[in-house]
Amino acid sequence: MLTAEVDERPDALFFKSPVSTPVRAEACGDCGYLRSFLEDPKRLWSAYVSRSSNVE
Repeated sequence: MLTAEVDERPDALFFKSPVSTPVRAEACGDCGYLRSFLEDPKRLWSAYVSRSSNVE
């Protein structure tokens, strides 16, 4: 399973508090075009935004 991940505390040496969500993909059978979607994009966005409040 493919996932996307954002660390809430990227500068921490340990316990970076990763937040992840599965990635879903759809492919066109005629041309092979592939689209990917995050199952819970708001969860990753919230983790990304909270990074600024977790500055040490």
